[in-house]
Amino acid sequence: MLSLKEIYDKAEIQLRNVKNYMDRNGFYDYKDCSRLLYGGLKRSTQRELHETIRNLTVKEFMFKGSTTGTGSVDGSSYLLATVLADKIYVGLSSKDVVPNVAADVAYNLKGETVYIPYNFIKAQEEGEGGGGILGSMNVGRATLTYNKWRCPLIAAGDIIEDAGVPLMDLAAKQAGQALAQKANDQLCTVLKRTTGTTGLGTKQTAAAGADTTTAAQVATMAARVASGGDGLHGTFNPDLLVCSPEAWHDAINQGVGGWSLIQQSAEGNFKPRTVVVNSLNLGTVASNRLTNAVSFVIERDIAVFAARKNWLRIENFADPVSDLYGSVVSGRQGCAEIVDSAIGILTES
Repeated sequence: MLSLKEIYDKAEIQLRNVKNYMDRNGFYDYKDCSRLLYGGLKRSTQRELHETIRNLTVKEFMFKGSTTGTGSVDGSSYLLATVLADKIYVGLSSKDVVPNVAADVAYNLKGETVYIPYNFIKAQEEGEGGGGILGSMNVGRATLTYNKWRCPLIAAGDIIEDAGVPLMDLAAKQAGQALAQKANDQLCTVLKRTTGTTGLGTKQTAAAGADTTTAAQVATMAARVASGGDGLHGTFNPDLLVCSPEAWHDAINQGVGGWSLIQQSAEGNFKPRTVVVNSLNLGTVASNRLTNAVSFVIERDIAVFAARKNWLRIENFADPVSDLYGSVVSGRQGCAEIVDSAIGILTES
C-alpha cells in the first residue's frame, strides 16, 4: 500500500490534470477523471495506485492528508473526490442490475435516437463462380428518454461535525446504491410496459395468479417466448429470468414446475446463480425493485438496450470539507426495447 505522499509523488502530473478538470467543469466525472488519473502510468503503478485508493477510508485520508504537508494544498480536494467516487462506485455496482439484464449499455451517446438493426440479410448459397452480395440491412429507430437522478452525498452535516467522518464511506456507498435503485426502476418500467418504442413484435404477457404459482408459470412463459419468434429473428432462446426476491423464494421452497438449483461457491458461501426450468437453463437476476412481484423471461441479447450519460458524477464539490454538505451524486440513463417479442412478462395477483 502506498502512503499519501507516495501517491502524490508517483502521480503528481495526473493528479494535477484531475484538479484542472474539476476546476474547469465544476464536477468530478468518474470515467473522465479515472482516465486522467491512470493514463500514462505504468500498469504496475496503476494497479498499486488503484488498490491504495480502493482500500483508503475517507477518515484515513482526511487525517493523514492533513499531516503530510502536501495534501492540503495540491492533493486533498481532488484526491478526496477520487476516494469518494470509488466508494460510490462500489455501492452502485453492488445493486445495479442493468448491466446484467440489458443486451448492451452504451455510454455518452449523442442524441436520444438509437438505430436498432432488425432485419439482417440471410446467407445465400452461391456456385463456384461466386457472385455479388444482394440485399441490405433494415433498421428500426428507438427513442430513449433519459432521466437524470441526483442524490445528496451527505444527508446530514453531523456525519462530519460529530462523527469525525468515519461514516463517510457508508454514506458514499449508500449514494451509489440510491442511484442504482433509480436505474433499476427505469429498466423494470421499460420491461413492463406493453407498448414498446421499436414496434418489433409484441411482448408475451400472462397472469401468474397467486404468489405461490409464479414458479410453476415460468416454464410456460419461457415456452411462449421461445415460440414467439418471427420471420425476422427466427426462434427465440429465452436465457434469463428477472424476478423479485419473493418469486425467487417461492421457487426455491416449492420445487415445482421442474425447478432445480445450480449453485456456485463464492468465498465459502453458496449463492444461487442459475435455475433449470423443465430442462431450460436460465440465468437469474433478482431485484427488490420489481414491484408487484412481476417476473420477466427474456432473451437477453435482443430484449432491451440501455444508454448512460454523465454517469456517476460528484457535483458541487471543490473544498474537501465544507463542500461535502452541498455535494450531490448524479447520473442519466435511458432504456428502450430492441425486440418486444423476446420479452415475457408474468404478473401476480
